[in-house]
Amino acid sequence: MRIRAWNSKSKKMFSPEGMAHDQMALLPTGQFANISSVSQKMSVIYSVDVMIPMLSSGLNDKKGQEIFEGDVLDFRGHKFNVLISKGVFCTTEDLHHYPLHEQYPESNAKVIGNIYENPELMKDEKLELIKVTAKKIEQAAIQTALRHAHIHKDKE
Repeated sequence: MRIRAWNSKSKKMFSPEGMAHDQMALLPTGQFANISSVSQKMSVIYSVDVMIPMLSSGLNDKKGQEIFEGDVLDFRGHKFNVLISKGVFCTTEDLHHYPLHEQYPESNAKVIGNIYENPELMKDEKLELIKVTAKKIEQAAIQTALRHAHIHKDKE
């Protein structure tokens, strides 16, 4: 499971590779821990509102860019926000959710930004409402994904 995170204080996006380099770990609580190799006392735990985790959909856009939760896609001139709804990666249109893997089977969509680094992409009122809704369900979805990952790990 690949995860990236938005640091709401520093306004910086951490890629999965950047988090590995910085020894960031996602805890079962949804919090991130920055593990110090020097001393456990130097380790830092970030609250969920400071470090916002986003799961990878496992899909790529038409240019090969990995699609994450929180990304904004352009598909035939329309903008769609990627979120997790009921454990499924979805895009939104007119406040309805559509499974991402069904909507873009040929990867014709293009990632044009994300809701954190490019909030101007979400100026449309409907998309703003979706952004707020996505934040509310984000934590529930992450907890579900983490439980699912632990179940599969226990079966191995």
